[in-house]
Amino acid sequence: MTQLFNAPAEAITGGRLALLPPPTSRLPRAQPLPKPKPLTRWQQFALKKGITKQKRSKLEYDDTTGEWRRRHGYKRVNDANDIPIIEAKPSDKVCWLPGSRDVGGVHMRRPGGDADHAQQAAPCP
Repeated sequence: MTQLFNAPAEAITGGRLALLPPPTSRLPRAQPLPKPKPLTRWQQFALKKGITKQKRSKLEYDDTTGEWRRRHGYKRVNDANDIPIIEAKPSDKVCWLPGSRDVGGVHMRRPGGDADHAQQAAPCP
């Protein structure tokens, strides 16, 4: 205890802090160092062929809008729900088909519409 009190110290708020001398010997580890894990078959193959993991960009260029958009999720590239609504002109031919599953039992078809509705829709006169 006397050596501890005789060691150089610093004054801090709440008492004194003794500065200890540097350690003279290294302490042994409780466990030996872990051995490196062997490579998997895929990792061995990738090293042999020179295959490296490459990070894909989160953004992709959208040709329809002409801007960079997310690859997945909100406002993504080539989103089927992002197609703008095109209003019909007075000169467009419109056919009404009674008995369709749409609201009110009426289905409207424009020339060049979806391929999914091609079976339901009758040709316009």
